[in-house]
Amino acid sequence: MRKPNGFTLIEVLIALVIISIAFAAVMSSVSSASRNFIHIKNTTVSTWVASNAIANAQLNRLDGQTSGHENMLGQDWRWTMAIKSTPNPDIRELEVTVFDEQTGKSVTKLPGFLGGG
Repeated sequence: MRKPNGFTLIEVLIALVIISIAFAAVMSSVSSASRNFIHIKNTTVSTWVASNAIANAQLNRLDGQTSGHENMLGQDWRWTMAIKSTPNPDIRELEVTVFDEQTGKSVTKLPGFLGGG
């Protein structure tokens, strides 16, 4: 009797199941990495927006403004600034909260200080 060449149907089906499981795992990993990259990018850029708002407050460029909009890296951001007193009357505490303009969700809160009460 001659030995058959090739694979049986069951062998092919098992191989396809193994390949599909591996493919699903790879896709899940790539999807997770993409979400993490977007989160890290948004956190970094929103921190830059908050730093700019604090720097402008320290340079007296805001004229009492406690909210604003900024476009950075092609994305629109909205920020609000809370100004609180401290035990030292010459120093005020700032807390800038940055929101994603598209989703309206808070992305970053950054504290800062302002001298010259």
